[in-house]
Amino acid sequence: MKKVSRNVTRVAVVAILTGVLMSCTTNPDDDDEFDGYKTVKIGRQVWMAENLNYASKSSTCYNNDTINCNKYGRLYSFEEATKVCPPGWRLPKNADWDTLITFAGGRNIAGTKLKAKKEIDPNNDGTDDFGFTALLGGLQFSDGHFGEPETGIWWSSSGEESDRFEDHFIMGLTKTTAILEGCGSPQNKHSVRCIKNDN
Repeated sequence: MKKVSRNVTRVAVVAILTGVLMSCTTNPDDDDEFDGYKTVKIGRQVWMAENLNYASKSSTCYNNDTINCNKYGRLYSFEEATKVCPPGWRLPKNADWDTLITFAGGRNIAGTKLKAKKEIDPNNDGTDDFGFTALLGGLQFSDGHFGEPETGIWWSSSGEESDRFEDHFIMGLTKTTAILEGCGSPQNKHSVRCIKNDN
């Protein structure tokens, strides 16, 4: 067997370490920032199994506390929500949420089945039957103040090319229900769950 000099070996090790360090350096425009998100297939849909935590320009953490971002993800205005999902993923359409709610047994019980098993309020826990693991990330109103932390609201898209705010809804979870409804202001900030693009 041919011997490899120690100097050559050292050069190879340094090159590998340099490559690893360089690959750990992220750029705000790199897709790598989105690596590592948990995903789950529910019926024919593939969802992120956690709220998006991409630090876009105007996104916020609930109560401006980074600990909340780490657990619940960030809160986004409507305009930001339409842009923050990574390539290959998108903001869910109203029809996507409808499909998920129907698969989870309908609006009267879907809230329980989609929520995580452990939440802020033990009386508001879910059963997480499908691995969606919805966490109630709160909201921020357009005037800057934060709503109750036991609130879970996610942005939705109409799917229309016009991308008009008036055509969009939010999906909210209560103790047992999951409801798609109109939203008061596009400047309010809510959670984002991305769904994988259709094949």
